Amino acid sequence: MSDQGHPFRGGRGARPPANPFPVDRGTAPPPREMHVKVSAYGECLAGPRGVRLVEGWEEGLVQGERAALVSPPPVGGRLGSPGRPLAGLVAWARRLRDDLGAALPGRAPRLHVRVSRARVEETLERPGGPPRHWKRVISTGEVLLGETPELPRWSRTTLVEGPGAGWPPGFVPAVARAVADPPEELPARSLPGDLPLAVDAFALADFLRWEAAAWAGGQRRPGSPVAAPVVIVDDPGFPFPARPVDRDGEGEPVRPLAVVRDGRLLVRPRSLVEERRGEGRSTGSAVRPSWRVPGRAGWRFLRLAVRGPAPPWPARVRLVTRTLLAGGHLLVGGVLLDHGWPRARWGLVPAPPPAAWLGGIRAPLGIPVLDGSGVPVAVPPVLVEEGLLE
Repeated sequence: MSDQGHPFRGGRGARPPANPFPVDRGTAPPPREMHVKVSAYGECLAGPRGVRLVEGWEEGLVQGERAALVSPPPVGGRLGSPGRPLAGLVAWARRLRDDLGAALPGRAPRLHVRVSRARVEETLERPGGPPRHWKRVISTGEVLLGETPELPRWSRTTLVEGPGAGWPPGFVPAVARAVADPPEELPARSLPGDLPLAVDAFALADFLRWEAAAWAGGQRRPGSPVAAPVVIVDDPGFPFPARPVDRDGEGEPVRPLAVVRDGRLLVRPRSLVEERRGEGRSTGSAVRPSWRVPGRAGWRFLRLAVRGPAPPWPARVRLVTRTLLAGGHLLVGGVLLDHGWPRARWGLVPAPPPAAWLGGIRAPLGIPVLDGSGVPVAVPPVLVEEGLLE
């Protein structure tokens, strides 16, 4: 039988070393940073048949390059109790549903509203520095239209301030325009070509998100024209900042970014990992969908504004309210507004890519509407060049 692997065996008189597994202390691995996140989550779905509640709690740990570890939440958690996520949600969801139902009386039997609230507490320990701690409460309201909320015909999400707040300004009128169901259906090409053309807030939010993904991915170089000269885009960080300081998914302070000026791209988001690789300074814009995923460069919150005064809505206007991007091809549809009333629906029809719509913006038609259906954005309805659909 071989003695291999038995350090205590050997020739006569041999003595075992003081440490059978000696380690070269000069090659000890450097200490790694550790990121711990605890979150409590609650949601209430209010519909015509009552309410439904969901509550959850998760705790995660990311250390160095290792995958996140999951552990059952101990009493209080590593960072303390994240609170009661369901407190006040039932009354809040019912109130938001009532407010929206008043604007959509014909939709009430198929109207559902989901209110969600997550309280997140994080700590980041890095070698050579004190640990960082921060907290954030994120609340959202979601509109779902359809017989069953699990498979809605239409849905949209927005950020909401807190239990005392209603829908953000402009959101309810935008929902009413988006779900308008006029009795007449018109071929898009039959609409008078001399009518003004406008894009409603939710459709413009989709265009901005699709194009901003290309900006973040480096498909547009800084200095490139990406929108009309009157367009301004900023990333101010979360619209619901943490206290005392807002931090990104890597624990870095969030820096407000001027993204587009005079229609030209100024910057793309960069993470701390990219900074360490020599690819430019971190912009404080690392996002992390979950504690299971390391932070990566991405937009935190995009706010689009249009220079110049907002004219009144045209008496009659072709309004784009629906978008569909499939296989790289864009389809749009909408309604014909006559003095604010949807008289007919048109589309879906082939349309130029989202970049052309951003480049065709002429003037705002109202206040920015907060949309949280993807990357949170705030955009107004806008007038665009009439020839985009010719």
